[in-house]
Amino acid sequence: MSKRLYKIIEIIGVLIIFLIIYRLFPFVNIILKYIFKIIMPFLIAFSIAFIFEPFIVFLEKKKINRKIAIGFIVGLFILILYLLIRFAIPLFIKQLGMLIEMLPDYLNRLEEIIQNITNKFQKLPGNLHIDYDKIESILNEKLSKTIETFTSTLQRSFSYIIQFLITPILAIYFLNDYQKIEQKIKDKLINNKKIVLYDTLSEIKIALRQYVKGVMLVMVILTLAASFCFLVVGIDYAFLFGVIIGITDIIPYIGPYIGGAIVVIFTIVSNPSKVIIILIIIIVLQFLEGNFLIPKVQSKTMKTHPIMVLLSVAIFGELLGIFGMIIAVPLEKIVEIIIKSFIAYKKS
Repeated sequence: MSKRLYKIIEIIGVLIIFLIIYRLFPFVNIILKYIFKIIMPFLIAFSIAFIFEPFIVFLEKKKINRKIAIGFIVGLFILILYLLIRFAIPLFIKQLGMLIEMLPDYLNRLEEIIQNITNKFQKLPGNLHIDYDKIESILNEKLSKTIETFTSTLQRSFSYIIQFLITPILAIYFLNDYQKIEQKIKDKLINNKKIVLYDTLSEIKIALRQYVKGVMLVMVILTLAASFCFLVVGIDYAFLFGVIIGITDIIPYIGPYIGGAIVVIFTIVSNPSKVIIILIIIIVLQFLEGNFLIPKVQSKTMKTHPIMVLLSVAIFGELLGIFGMIIAVPLEKIVEIIIKSFIAYKKS
């Protein structure tokens, strides 16, 4: 058995064990949620510092004082947040609401299209009969649950109001002292001769930073490019579908097909004359993303075997839903790095 295959089997085993423990012991979930609620502002604040630290370092290299650099980054972040809240989010919600309102009409048109196709060729066997009322019922149920979940999440968010208020303050403190914190951790581990642990944390830091940078850039570029192309072509809800293309692309391998299929099906129903153009746009965007964007923004640190990627998407998707599918790759990479370091430590 090759070393690579053996390594994949080890990681698969760890992920499956984690899934089994999570399912067999529900109290673990309760404990984790309680702990997460307490440390959430610290995690978010440190994540913000972790993401923006390279920008601070870049500005410092330009002879800009660290505190001024932090002020500039914080101001830029607030500006982006304002623009999102002021323009992007309301537009997204508006278009989503309009789409939900028109959903029964689109389903009726889809039914007509399928009926016309089947009438031209042959009737479907009885056991393959499509129940359009059931499809509409399921879609409405799913949409209602999604809206209900979103609303309940907003309501629950009020219980986190203190955490939300202190998070920006914590983020500024973390940004200000990030290098000191990192240096103290480094000194502590080296002085205690825990070089392997320090190297493991360093490798995880590099991999995560590379992943976050790549994902954010690809998502923003694809969202803007797709929205612009859809708007130029003249399909409804251009921004909504641009966001769907950008977000679903984060899910490895299957994400682009999900986002593309949603847009193509909608175009078939709403404006069939533009299906070919939309299909060409999606194919071109995915080609550019796969052959130019990803190679430019992601290094070899995030290269993972396709089997591991799909398995991690399945497992973390089962545990955390869509969010789990989105963060599956970095979580799998963390597990892989930890296992590799542990094996190297045992051999040393």
